[in-house]
Amino acid sequence: MEPKMQTETAAAEKEAAAVKEEPVLKNPYAAGGGVLPPSAPAPVKSKNTGWKALAVIMCVMILFSTTLSLLSLALQAANLFIGGGIDPEGILGMIDVSRENDVKIAEEYTIRSTENISDAYLSGNTDGLTDREKETLDMAKKILDQIVTEDMTDFEKEIAVYTWLTTKLRSDRSILTVIPETDENTDNPYGVLKYGDAVCVGYATTFRLFMNMLGINCMVVHDSYLNHTWDLVQLDGEWYHTDCYYDSPSGNFHHFNMTDAARAEDEEWNRDFFPEATGTKYNYAVYFCETVQDIYAVPQWVKKGIEAGKTMLSCRFENGVEDEQAAMYMANCVCDAASYADGNEELYLENSWTENDDGELILCIYIENYGEDAPVDLPDQTMEKIDKAVAEVFMDWDGFDEDDGSGWDEDGAFFEDATEVSD
Repeated sequence: MEPKMQTETAAAEKEAAAVKEEPVLKNPYAAGGGVLPPSAPAPVKSKNTGWKALAVIMCVMILFSTTLSLLSLALQAANLFIGGGIDPEGILGMIDVSRENDVKIAEEYTIRSTENISDAYLSGNTDGLTDREKETLDMAKKILDQIVTEDMTDFEKEIAVYTWLTTKLRSDRSILTVIPETDENTDNPYGVLKYGDAVCVGYATTFRLFMNMLGINCMVVHDSYLNHTWDLVQLDGEWYHTDCYYDSPSGNFHHFNMTDAARAEDEEWNRDFFPEATGTKYNYAVYFCETVQDIYAVPQWVKKGIEAGKTMLSCRFENGVEDEQAAMYMANCVCDAASYADGNEELYLENSWTENDDGELILCIYIENYGEDAPVDLPDQTMEKIDKAVAEVFMDWDGFDEDDGSGWDEDGAFFEDATEVSD
């Protein structure tokens, strides 16, 4: 073998031997100088730097946005306060809260607790009441003595209180369009019982006072927009919605002891705070439901109810409702026809459907008589002048109606026949 090749072969063998002979590692602290295994290669860690960066950026953006929103709200509140727009209590009054009392409605009326008055009535101890509270208690007690008897059930007591509130009080609905006719006492039992005027808060707090005085659990509910209030009343462990304000002055039980589902057709409220209302037993329509043969018996049934002076009718059908669409059409036709029938010009009828505990459909007819409680209570001469002013602008009035001979004289007095006007 040539010297050059020998040299290259020897070098290769030496390199191979070096690779195979890995040095043996000794543990100097082990007994007898134990041998350590060869060190394993360090694991490779994956790097998610892109996702981490994106998450950090998103968190920063959310924090920045939240901070700006809070600053904006604070600045708006400060501007309104400084500019005299609203007071700090008004700012808080625009936010729905999870509580029953000390809530401002329509930025003007406040729901206040009446518990101390009802507690004093139940205990017979009035030492802790103010003079105003004592007067409120005296007025409420006199009314309960007139409308409630000891042998009544809680349901009958509730009906008595509801009927008194919806038919004896006058709703101060002027707050919806103009300045209220009465002062802030329309939102509390003292003013309601003393002056006879009430906004929705007054109805709700007075109803609650009566119920609590009778030992019946009751709460005042406010809607999510802080525009309206009504009551939740508990009978036999189940809760019901009752809205005396909506049913005034007819007292036709349209909004009496409703479920959450029925109330939700008109209102929204904080269901996480207020108790759930699922009871149907003491709904007026269900409790006093009559039975008719079929939908074709409805017209005569409604006519008899109107003649009897009823304000609410409800019925089930002997064989159930076979055709719901036909039943609903019949109900609509009956209400329209009855409202325009001779002698019923001052009546207004509307209908709805509900179910009893057995799942049967119940037809409800609600009747209002606008003639018994005219919305306008003005002297005849004032009404005549108003009619004249409107007629001059919108009816091309020239002082005389050729059709019936009526008109107004120069002094603004109305006459029914032209011959009554002197030359």
